[in-house]
Amino acid sequence: MFLVKALSLYIARLAKYPKFSDNQTFKLLDDVMETRLPLYKKLLVMYRIEPGCLGPQGADYVEEFCVFAKKKLKDNHGHCLRWTIKPRYDKTLPELEFQIKNAVLSRDNAAKYMDSFDIDIDAFEEELEESLADLVDAFFER
Repeated sequence: MFLVKALSLYIARLAKYPKFSDNQTFKLLDDVMETRLPLYKKLLVMYRIEPGCLGPQGADYVEEFCVFAKKKLKDNHGHCLRWTIKPRYDKTLPELEFQIKNAVLSRDNAAKYMDSFDIDIDAFEEELEESLADLVDAFFER
């Protein structure tokens, strides 16, 4: 929300200065939107992959798959998210977990954070599941 309000104020200020062309204004807005958050302010998405998701021999591949998946997902919402993909050897740990500054966030608080970046958490989780299924296929097709 803060980013949206700051951007609105920025646009209002630009409107007062007619010396900027539309192209220059859009270039400035693109530059503002490309500004990255410091790592400590980004939401960490930790996803734990069960070896069985990779088939009967999944335990042999799960570590390598996690490295592969992280490389593919790292730019997904990279402006506000960080990624950790790990094997899920301990079934008592959640499959999906959100953290900021090493503190675990509830799903509701993660939803509020994502909402401030116009990311719907339900759609995000659904897309993540689909992406991971596609990545499993891509991993074994290499």
